[in-house]
Amino acid sequence: MERKGFIGGSDVVRIQDPSEWFKLWEIKTGRRESEDLSDVLAVQMGVHTEDFNYSWFKKVLGHNFKTKEGVTVQTEFTTKYSGVPLKGTTDYIIRDSINDDCIVECKHTYEGNSMHRVREQYMPQVQTYMYISGITRCYLSVFFGNNKYDCLEIEYNQEYLENIME
Repeated sequence: MERKGFIGGSDVVRIQDPSEWFKLWEIKTGRRESEDLSDVLAVQMGVHTEDFNYSWFKKVLGHNFKTKEGVTVQTEFTTKYSGVPLKGTTDYIIRDSINDDCIVECKHTYEGNSMHRVREQYMPQVQTYMYISGITRCYLSVFFGNNKYDCLEIEYNQEYLENIME
């Protein structure tokens, strides 16, 4: 995948990590090739469990939603922030006729992880997705290993976004 010319949602997470931002800069400027993630088990497990994750989310929280236009999958958004091109692809968007629309981001992490750590890790990504999509609500739908599931609603926070974009 071509990674130059924009900052993506997962890039925002990497920029916040002192050990990752320089590698990302090298990729974005063409000094380094993007890593091939096709043989990274954790990445592929997350990709292949997204549909099941969303199905479980609907089973647990589906009664809270009254969809007007249904659900869209893998929706790409682009915009700019202070002249910097931003791009992101959300996992799912629920078009809700009672509440505001929302994003559902599906994650699969290790069994010993906590929702607090997952929230902190992915907060830059979900805030960026909410900014570029104009949707002010996002759910983190998370499998912890193969024995635990949890879900957390996150609201858009303009001040947080401004801080990470700075």
